[in-house]
Amino acid sequence: MKRRFRAAASALVLTLACLLALLSVVAVWADDVIEDTDTYVATVAPLAHDPAVQQAVTNRVTTALSSRIDMDAVTDALADTLTNNGLSPGVADQLRRLSGPLESGIEGFVRDQVESIVQSDTFADLWTTANRDAHASMVKILTGEGSDTVDVDGGTVRLQLGPIIAQAQQRLVDRGFGLAGAIPEVDRSIVLVQSDQLDEVRTYVRILHAVGWWLPLIALAVAALGVWIAPNRRRAFIGLGFGVLAAMLVLVLGLVIGRRIYLDRLPASVEQGAAKAVFDALVKFLRESAWTLAVLGVVTALTAFLYGPARLARTIRRGLTGGLGAAGRAAADAGVRTGAVGTWVAAHRGPLYLGVIALGGLWLFLWNDPTPGSVLLVAVLVALVLAVLEAVAAAAAAEREAGARGGKDHGGDEGGGGATTWEADEAKSRTPSGPMKDPRTSHED
Repeated sequence: MKRRFRAAASALVLTLACLLALLSVVAVWADDVIEDTDTYVATVAPLAHDPAVQQAVTNRVTTALSSRIDMDAVTDALADTLTNNGLSPGVADQLRRLSGPLESGIEGFVRDQVESIVQSDTFADLWTTANRDAHASMVKILTGEGSDTVDVDGGTVRLQLGPIIAQAQQRLVDRGFGLAGAIPEVDRSIVLVQSDQLDEVRTYVRILHAVGWWLPLIALAVAALGVWIAPNRRRAFIGLGFGVLAAMLVLVLGLVIGRRIYLDRLPASVEQGAAKAVFDALVKFLRESAWTLAVLGVVTALTAFLYGPARLARTIRRGLTGGLGAAGRAAADAGVRTGAVGTWVAAHRGPLYLGVIALGGLWLFLWNDPTPGSVLLVAVLVALVLAVLEAVAAAAAAEREAGARGGKDHGGDEGGGGATTWEADEAKSRTPSGPMKDPRTSHED
């Protein structure tokens, strides 16, 4: 009964840990977006080179400038001036009819100049500077306040394009289009985020910002408690690994569904391509972190499985240790001597293995913005270090056996090589009347 109670309690605690892991990813993301300007700028800076964002900015700036040029008034003024200087009324009327083609030609000229700016490094610098300045304003938005750089209108967050428009006006003047210099100050913006639930989002952001980096530590503590109280800790690690994997898959699925709902609710005036690019950029860290923890969960579950008594796990272990043992014996036969180091490694293999795994976990925990690739890298490096330790232990065992044979009568039996360290451990666990008894099959606490 006590064992069942511990198993049930462990399952509940580990389920809570997996839920906290999901919330931790979101909390760390919110904390980075709010507190770290460099992280925020690094997140949105690549958008300056996104074709959809460039097209959206070009459209907004071109429309803003072209709409301020009254071609009817320009052609009327030109026709009146020429009429006063002797131009016939019929020709003046024909001139007034050119306002439409002239307007179209001027808009095309303006668009070409704006595109040349938007596709240049100047625009990338302006975009980065504007977003860096806007970061403090974004914090105010998420805490319920407004600002001048980023506007909040209902549930819409807009980034002002004033500096980019001013640059385009100057470019037009430099190209000989003097009318651009007479255009009054233009107020245009591009939508960064639009949501009818912005107030609700602010509430969640405040909560997540408050817990910040504490939540991952709490999640780790809860996970450790769940494993500790489990009657079978190896299986608890397997359950924890797959639980984290499931939680992260839920988060990724939520991002996919949320993206679709968000884009479907945007008004027609918002460019879909730019909105997709902005959404994907803002949740990039969430998505990468989710996949990172998913891979970590799989690695954890796989490691716990390979340590267990299953036939497949035993077969894999024996194959690996047999190969490493052969490599160690070959090195010893080739004259490689491990000396006191090898003896010490062979005598302390268990603590050494646990220490290497713990250091790998700590390294990954301290890794700044880990990715699925970094998890696999740490796992591979840990496996390589463990393999080297196993080979060293096997070489030390071969050295001991060679030394023992050298101290006996040379006429003794010298057939059969030294066993690997894993094989020696298995031999110790054999009973006098039967096959090997793996301690993992009978007690796994």
